[in-house]
Amino acid sequence: QDYALRWEIETLFSCLKGRGFNLENTRLTDPRRVKKLIAVLAISFCWCYLTGEWQHNQKKAIKIKKHGRLSMSLFRYGLDYVQMAIQRLIGFGKKEEFKEILAILRKQNPDRIRVL
Repeated sequence: QDYALRWEIETLFSCLKGRGFNLENTRLTDPRRVKKLIAVLAISFCWCYLTGEWQHNQKKAIKIKKHGRLSMSLFRYGLDYVQMAIQRLIGFGKKEEFKEILAILRKQNPDRIRVL
């Protein structure tokens, strides 16, 4: 059980570092700034994970490999979707996906959000 908890922490660190947010590339040394950045990353991690979970359960399920594990983490699935939604909002003014992922943060059902 201790090993399982440790593995979850290691997985979180890998999402914050090379497999996701690239925290190590910031080169921040001021403890106050690092603290603020980690707070933002914690919220972002939760947002991406919940988006991946929602997308897996409601939109398109992640493929399961032969050994029974998902071919992609829920975090990565959500991160890719959040990035796509932001790019479509900025580049094309498309609000649909962005409103869906904002609804996830508000704990609303994204499928019931009306796009203006």
